[in-house]
Amino acid sequence: MTFRTYFIFCLYYINVVFIFKLLVFRYRIYLNLFCFYCINLN
Repeated sequence: MTFRTYFIFCLYYINVVFIFKLLVFRYRIYLNLFCFYCINLN
C-alpha cells in the first residue's frame, strides 16, 4: 500500500465517521423532541 492510497483511505474514513456522528447527533435531537412531545401530550 503506497502513501497516497493510505492517505485517501484515511480521508475517506474520517468523512464516514464524521457523517455517522452527524446522523447520530441529529437522530438523538429528533428522538428527544419526540419524547418531549409525547410527555406533554399525556
